[in-house]
Amino acid sequence: MVATTDAVGTGPSDEPVVARSGPSASGAERTPLTERDVESFAALGLDPVALRVYQQTLLADEWSPQQLREHLQVGEDAVTPAIASLVAKGLLVPSQEVDGTLRPVGPRVGLTRLIEERDRTLRFAQERLSQTRQATQQLIELVDDHDTRQRSSLEQVEGRDHVADRISELLGQATSEVLTVLTMLPSPEAMETARRGDTVLLERGVQTRMLVLTGHVRRSREYAAYLAELVGLGADVRVAATLPTRMILVDDSAAIMPTDPDDPGAGATIVRHHSLIRLMRETFESLWRGGRPLGDDEDRPDRWEPNELELEVIRFLGRGNKDEAIARRVGMSLRSVRRLVSQISQELGSNSRFELGVICCDRGWVEATERR
Repeated sequence: MVATTDAVGTGPSDEPVVARSGPSASGAERTPLTERDVESFAALGLDPVALRVYQQTLLADEWSPQQLREHLQVGEDAVTPAIASLVAKGLLVPSQEVDGTLRPVGPRVGLTRLIEERDRTLRFAQERLSQTRQATQQLIELVDDHDTRQRSSLEQVEGRDHVADRISELLGQATSEVLTVLTMLPSPEAMETARRGDTVLLERGVQTRMLVLTGHVRRSREYAAYLAELVGLGADVRVAATLPTRMILVDDSAAIMPTDPDDPGAGATIVRHHSLIRLMRETFESLWRGGRPLGDDEDRPDRWEPNELELEVIRFLGRGNKDEAIARRVGMSLRSVRRLVSQISQELGSNSRFELGVICCDRGWVEATERR
């Protein structure tokens, strides 16, 4: 098949030829592999020249480096490295019949062995890659946690749509508990959206406690029915005559509250600072202890009635008197009058002085002719 192994790097005079049984010389002229097939052997570390040399040694009755150069029309600087590569890969091995010569190993054995070795190498590389991917994910999470701690503990969110999106996002991340203080009567559309979100939250087993204003429950039968539905699903709802501001606490890790309680369109602030969260939690628990469970007879719409002083203040308001004038007429400080008006508004669920006047007219506490 080939001359002595020493002849691999020598000239033609040092290249004795060894014959073997196999295909005829005409068979050596065949090229059974396509160009694409040849390129695929690169996965085994066989370049085109090495593959052509290997193919020729398999198909030729006899061969030598000189014959390979002539048949393949390549120089010695191409054939010699190709033979060395085939020897290194075990595709050319020393002949046991003629000392100092090489013979090709058939592809069924030689190439199959290389494929299996390559397959093992790739599987090992895949396992290492999988381990690297897991380690990379751990590093990403470590960096994300670090970045989260480094971020500002206060996040400003502007625009009602963005606020609604962030609230939905926070509630979607809740795993154990959501505490809510509601100080505004939601619109029917907002109530329906909240109903869907709250239902999903409760179905996930998240403990939910809500504080709402007595006045809103008395004023809106739809709102009262919505809250009763939540109670039926497992929520705890309490009512209170007054509440300071709206807020939502999620898992004692984040809270959201209005940037300006008097301006719903001013956006919201998301709080993550542990000390602030703890303070808000304590505030909620204090309000919760001061509330009473939803469902008492007092929660029926139109149940609240003003006392004599409250009715007098309502009538002064209906006549268009300013707070300062009302304070003088009833013998109270300006601050006390404003606090009383605020309490009346919350009891009736009104969001403005005008709305308060309309409700009082509807209840018959203020004559329409008195309103200016």
